[in-house]
Amino acid sequence: MSREQAVYKGVNVQRTPDLNQLRCLCHAPILPYTSPSLLLLLLSLLCLVSTPGCRKKRPAAPPAPRPVYVAMGASDTQSVGASRQEMGYVYQILRRLRAETGANWKLENVGKSGALVTDLAERQLPLAVRFKPKVVTLWTGGNDVRGDISLQTFEENLERIFQTLTTKTDAVIAAANLPRMSEQPFAAAMSAAEKRQMQTRADAINAITTRLAQKYGVHVVDLGAGDLMYNPANMAADGLHLNDAGHTGLAERFWAVLSETVQAKK
Repeated sequence: MSREQAVYKGVNVQRTPDLNQLRCLCHAPILPYTSPSLLLLLLSLLCLVSTPGCRKKRPAAPPAPRPVYVAMGASDTQSVGASRQEMGYVYQILRRLRAETGANWKLENVGKSGALVTDLAERQLPLAVRFKPKVVTLWTGGNDVRGDISLQTFEENLERIFQTLTTKTDAVIAAANLPRMSEQPFAAAMSAAEKRQMQTRADAINAITTRLAQKYGVHVVDLGAGDLMYNPANMAADGLHLNDAGHTGLAERFWAVLSETVQAKK
């Protein structure tokens, strides 16, 4: 018989295999004979199945995606008036989401100080959709009242925002309306005529917000009720922006609207 040899895993194996030697390779039982080549194949398969060092570990399952909370708006989203960023209402809502749902929510704050409704529609909205949020909060209108934007422009842009968010995301959406701006501390220095003009515009913007929210199923956070937006104890030194206590109260108003729906979608 020829003495030609084959090499198997570094062991010299003759054509008539040393079965005990092969058995050591994979700790597999000796199989009844059949053909040497078939025996080598079977032993190789047994090695892969039964020897830990031969098996490849399955890749770990990818982590579940983190739910995203998007905040849209103006200076209040940037914690203006609060003592530090994390005291802003947006960051308080984020902590509440994490605590109440047990999920590691991610915040995407696309708000910008001084933003008008047109800024929300043109710049913030595309970002919000891209982040695929589960929760969206927005507060707009105050800068539009003082900036003299037309009511038609406000309505067209707010409708674009509501329509896009409700059709291109599955987020729970909460939008705050405007308080009675003529009764806020900052308005104390204004004339009676200026107050009336400002309040007329604020009332019209609130009517638009309410009507569009009903049309698109957006939750409205009512800031006209109670003394949250009128009590100087809740306001920063400028009488317009909220301080820490005011931001906490605003976060609670938003959470009162969000909580039931967010909990149901856990």
